[in-house]
Amino acid sequence: MSKESNIIFVDDEPRVLDGIRRMLRPKRNDWKMVFVTGGPEALDLMGQTPFDVIVSDMRMPGMNGVELLNHVRRQFPQTIRIAFSGQASKEMALRCAGPVHQFIPKPTDAKMLIDTIEGACSLHSHLSITSLKVGISQLESLPSLPRPYRALFDQTITPSTPLDQIANVIANDLGLSSKILQLANSAFFSTDARVSKISDAVHQIGFEAIKDLVHTVGILRPIQDDSPVIPHLEEIWHHSLTVADLARRIAAYENAASNVQDDAYLAGMLHNIGALVLATLFPDSYTFGQVSKILDISSGGIAEQVPLETPYAEVGTYLLGLWGFADSILDATAYHHNPSASSTCEFGPLAAVHVARAILLEESGKLQIGLDSHIDHEFVEKIGKIDRISSWRNLLDPNDKQQKAS
Repeated sequence: MSKESNIIFVDDEPRVLDGIRRMLRPKRNDWKMVFVTGGPEALDLMGQTPFDVIVSDMRMPGMNGVELLNHVRRQFPQTIRIAFSGQASKEMALRCAGPVHQFIPKPTDAKMLIDTIEGACSLHSHLSITSLKVGISQLESLPSLPRPYRALFDQTITPSTPLDQIANVIANDLGLSSKILQLANSAFFSTDARVSKISDAVHQIGFEAIKDLVHTVGILRPIQDDSPVIPHLEEIWHHSLTVADLARRIAAYENAASNVQDDAYLAGMLHNIGALVLATLFPDSYTFGQVSKILDISSGGIAEQVPLETPYAEVGTYLLGLWGFADSILDATAYHHNPSASSTCEFGPLAAVHVARAILLEESGKLQIGLDSHIDHEFVEKIGKIDRISSWRNLLDPNDKQQKAS
């Protein structure tokens, strides 16, 4: 029997809390739910009982939702923080960008509320290392590489800078891309359609909000120029973009829907985000030796068959889950090494990323054995695509053949 989840709801309007209580009646045997009308009361209760999730309104008298969730971030970092709010000002939305993991629009329906909370609760089973969960939960964003950050800083000084130009800069950095996509899909900025493309995300958020994220709110920040991890993170990012491009080509070859093609690219781009998370949390210990084991490469460029000492796939999945990314992206991040461990039974982003990564790994010359030994044949057969491997391999761009893969 699974552990009962503890959820606390905070809203200064008792009628709103009553409505939530009625909506969630079907979950009363699965969740222990507490309803309070203010931030101080919530913090007092959280000091007595650990809660898995807090769902808070943003506009409250006294201690508002942003202040409350900032307190929770510092005092109870393992608690997943969800904002539940109606129309919010741009200032409020940007202030939420740091302490809030996910956003639920007000009003909402029972399905969205239940799905969001269930997804949040399930994340605790994805990562067993408590110190990592605490560290990841406290991250407001991931740092960007210095060059793209400086380019974005300069471009957002001038209001006449085209949004597509800004999108091109953001699309060349993992830290910037992940945060912009999180915000674009939040209740503060999103429409009904989920956003997978950086260009769409930038247009959705708008110039002024992005400028404030860089210059005023300070959520988007660079890695220090002299950080020793920069060359290795640049390599990871270049590899991720190469995998993303091939994954999208594979999805297009399979005549997948356009949203699946977009998600295949996004999943390829994000599948190694755990490496950036670890470099952010442990900058002093993130040496080439550690990176090499994460990337399966030795200093001589030959694949090392060593057990991973750091669960970077789980780390990346946990962060993206906290930030509300789609399940298809989480699956590709978690299982790109071993897709048979997933419950996926059809072609999608996971298959595209797994195969793209395997093809690039072989073409880089890092494996002494052939491609067929690296692809998860059991999985590819399960999705009915075992006869497509050679065709997928032919999609590789000649310029990619010397790229390293992880």
